[in-house]
Amino acid sequence: MAPRVYKVEVTLMPLGGKEDRLSSIISSLPVSLPIGGGRSAGITVEAVLKSRTLRERVVEKLGLVDILLKDAKVKSVHKAAEALKNSFSVSTDRKTGVLTFSVEFPKDPELAYKIAITAIDEAQKILNEKSFSLAKKYRLYVEKQFDMMKKKYQELEKIYKDFVDGRIKRVPFVI
Repeated sequence: MAPRVYKVEVTLMPLGGKEDRLSSIISSLPVSLPIGGGRSAGITVEAVLKSRTLRERVVEKLGLVDILLKDAKVKSVHKAAEALKNSFSVSTDRKTGVLTFSVEFPKDPELAYKIAITAIDEAQKILNEKSFSLAKKYRLYVEKQFDMMKKKYQELEKIYKDFVDGRIKRVPFVI
């Protein structure tokens, strides 16, 4: 008889429209940013739930190295995360955007539940970290663009003043 395998399934529903808030803010700016908006720009929930980083965080937080690698000679978080890979499953309904995350774990239903809940919590933390760093990159880019435009404006203002005061006869072409 095969050992029992317990499955915990979590369904995540998208909030809002197809674009996230950051993408809609970025698209309303009067400058073009080097990183595209929408799904291609950032990190998706599905990508995070499938990531090795998430599995490693779950292994570390729950202390799963010994449980997942009990017969292994060399034990590491990385190897335990790889062992956990087959326990995770992620699917997305492309029409509705509803995401289903499931964890299958043998023998211990309580541990399967803890793994699923920890994975969702850690995924949220990863998404918050990535969103913050992406927003910071956008802010730095916009600041740089603003500084460049400010310098151009000051240069054009000086040229205009010199032209009006008669110090120059022809206005130079400024890019």
